[in-house]
Amino acid sequence: MKAKTEALEMSQNLPDDAAIGMIYREAFFNQQVEKGPQDVAERRVLTHQASKESIAHWRKYAGR
Repeated sequence: MKAKTEALEMSQNLPDDAAIGMIYREAFFNQQVEKGPQDVAERRVLTHQASKESIAHWRKYAGR
């Protein structure tokens, strides 16, 4: 599907008063979801344990 068509379809599912930031976030989220299977196929993924360790590291340095 072409990007313009995807953007138009996505915009139909957003509230009429959606802010531009909401539109950007939704577009980025959709792009990342579509990219996911390729990332898995190319082994650009983290294990659950590695993810937990990264989050713990971030939280430590954020003072949480």
